[in-house]
Amino acid sequence: MRRPLFVVSCLLMILGFWANLAVAQVRTVGVSKDDWFKYSLVLNWSSNDPNATIPAPMKPFAEVEWILTTIEGVSNTNITLQMLTHLKNGTEYTYESSIDVETGQGAAPLAIAANLNINDALYTNAPYSAWKIQETIARTYPEGTRDTNHACNTTEWDGTGFHQHNFHDWYWDRSTGIAVEEIIKVQRYETGGSQTNISGVFAIIESNVWAISEPVRMPEFPTWTSTLLILTVLAVAIVFYKRRLVKIPIR
Repeated sequence: MRRPLFVVSCLLMILGFWANLAVAQVRTVGVSKDDWFKYSLVLNWSSNDPNATIPAPMKPFAEVEWILTTIEGVSNTNITLQMLTHLKNGTEYTYESSIDVETGQGAAPLAIAANLNINDALYTNAPYSAWKIQETIARTYPEGTRDTNHACNTTEWDGTGFHQHNFHDWYWDRSTGIAVEEIIKVQRYETGGSQTNISGVFAIIESNVWAISEPVRMPEFPTWTSTLLILTVLAVAIVFYKRRLVKIPIR
């Protein structure tokens, strides 16, 4: 009489094993060597303090005209890339970087794994493991409509004499995992009552992977607002060199 129970137990174990295999997410790279993606970067700053000046960390980025990202190689889930930054005065400089689309190590969130679905984490490592794809939406490009993965995040920073809100929106082309747009808005409130507002849009304008004949439409912001990797660094830098910060996630 025990043999049927043993058989059933083994069968359940086998089914559970295959079920786990079915739900295990395999992350793959969606871009190839020599693919390139060109982005525009638009920043805006305002303050109700008449004596305020544009934050020093923001000045170099305000001079950027476009950024060209070229895939130099792919190995498993790791992408090596080169970023060429072209300034409005014609100056150009380059730097090398990499990103692992599984762990997020490197130039996150410039690229994520291809074909992620709703509720999939951006990466397996913190902090991005807590951030999920919230929707897959059709976004219209000049050459047609493409499925785009979207995630957003809101955080707060508290420091001596100030309180700051950071708002991020990311969009990635679903089939390649490459970022097509990042939107950031920063609102900083000083104890004395002054308020500083910063907005930035990092958006794809051209690529050899698909045809883009004109820039992606930029969203419109209120009058006080108008790199991926760069904007993420900028959001932290805008803390104006304050120390003893406490990060409080609110969503």
